[in-house]
Amino acid sequence: MPLRLRPLVFACASALALPLLLLGPEREAHGVPCAASVEEARRHMDRGLELYDKVQFRLAAAEFDAAYQAQPFSASLCNAAMAYERALDFKSAIDRYRSFLSAEPNPPDLVRIKTVLAWLEAQSAAQQRARASESDGGAPDGTAPLLAEAPDGGAPDGAATPRVIFELPDGGATPASDPATPPPPAVEIRSQVVVESDPPGAPLTVYARKPGAAPFVAGAASPGWQKVISGQKTPHDVSLAAGEYHIVLDAFRDLKRSETDLELKPGRVYAFKANLSQGAFLGFLRVTSPIEGARIHVDDPPPFAKGTWGRAPHGDLLEPGDHRVWIEATGYETRMREVRVERGETVEVIAPLERVQYGFLVVDGNAEDVRVNVDGVAHGAYSTLGEPLKIRLPAGPHKIELDASERKTFSGEVIVPRGQEVAVHGRLAFTPPRSNAVLSGTLAVGAAVGAAVLFRQPSYELHEGLDFPGLPRFGPTGTQPWFKVGGFVSLGVSGLLVLATGYSLLNDPNPPSRAQIDKPREIDAAPAAKSSPAPARTKAGIRLDGVAPEVCLQGGGLGLRGSF
Repeated sequence: MPLRLRPLVFACASALALPLLLLGPEREAHGVPCAASVEEARRHMDRGLELYDKVQFRLAAAEFDAAYQAQPFSASLCNAAMAYERALDFKSAIDRYRSFLSAEPNPPDLVRIKTVLAWLEAQSAAQQRARASESDGGAPDGTAPLLAEAPDGGAPDGAATPRVIFELPDGGATPASDPATPPPPAVEIRSQVVVESDPPGAPLTVYARKPGAAPFVAGAASPGWQKVISGQKTPHDVSLAAGEYHIVLDAFRDLKRSETDLELKPGRVYAFKANLSQGAFLGFLRVTSPIEGARIHVDDPPPFAKGTWGRAPHGDLLEPGDHRVWIEATGYETRMREVRVERGETVEVIAPLERVQYGFLVVDGNAEDVRVNVDGVAHGAYSTLGEPLKIRLPAGPHKIELDASERKTFSGEVIVPRGQEVAVHGRLAFTPPRSNAVLSGTLAVGAAVGAAVLFRQPSYELHEGLDFPGLPRFGPTGTQPWFKVGGFVSLGVSGLLVLATGYSLLNDPNPPSRAQIDKPREIDAAPAAKSSPAPARTKAGIRLDGVAPEVCLQGGGLGLRGSF
């Protein structure tokens, strides 16, 4: 497998300078950095470089300090020193430069850094003399102490001084100790290069390309290329200024030599890893998507038998050549991209995903058995003993009906979102009880029948003597006034009962059924709480145990047995 190139953006960010004790030189040099800490350092470095370009030097320095705390790369120390220098905080700049040289004693631009460090020490001494003079009421000769400007005319935060990269050949002039001496050219913003190998322990050499030099030729003299790193073994990390470099892992044991060119940009981290048994470079593929956690598959078509290659955002090494990449997420259309990965290069794939054209309706209710119809089509029923009913539907508006025994039907419209689900909780009200209407209707009929019977009854009179077998002897009188009175009373009662029956049929004391529709949620999100079961209904009214006609000597009617 090839030497693996993994460029990771490494720039600057934070808010307050960290104590120097936290920035000491006791860094764990040449270890394999933790991916999570590198990512945190990258965020701080990104922010710091942005603030540096905006001439907010003190804030930029604090971000560089925070980057070093996240991952102790020496480039963060050097960049923080530059920011403090531009902010005219010479003491902090000196501390960072010294910590940088402790972590990296022999950088390629050592002479330049020592020149700047000596100039800063002179400036710091001048600052201290100025403060002492101010506390004594002025300078001994009556003149104000003279302080030189920071490199490139640097000014405190808020000035409009642009950042300039100075070119100074190694072997610069000896720094003057006079604080009025013009500042030396500034040190450049640095990047970090991390080189690993499998197995570790490979001899490492790094060459820097000078302006106008021809491309590096392996195994031959390469004029114009300066050796800046040698005698180190992997894993190793070093800070370098922006420019063109050639990295070589020499053959050792029975393993092959690996090498690659690298063009460094300021404020980044470049991570290499080589499998020396093959001696070739791998490429690096990074996939990002607006849908965080989207599943990535490489050269593994559906149904994705190999499992996920990673979850967005994700990057890893790949063999050079053509590859097919699938990105999928629940509720989104699967997207496929074809990419070509070159040796030693990074390919960035940004995969925007579109939602699918369907969604889900998740239905439950407060009844034991809720029947669900959508657009006039039955889709099953929800039971309180089971899970909510989940129905896949085309995205858009749909008419839904919820029905249950002894409950009022709910009918309404719900919009099914694309690639999401929406929960519908039925709140079905009871239908009004009809037992009172049945009872009053039965009584009305009985009263009407009784009235008809009473109207047809003749009046009787008791005669003297006894009929066989000893009963009193009755005879018609031809008049029936009391039966007529009873008939009218029964007829009036029947009319009242008819009115009561109509009222019971038309009156509905219960509210209409309704449905609670939740906001759309992702399909794999946790389900919302089910509807609470409805409390047991208490039926009110009159219980009728029996109805029977009755006739006696004084009249007739209906006998009722029941309870309230």
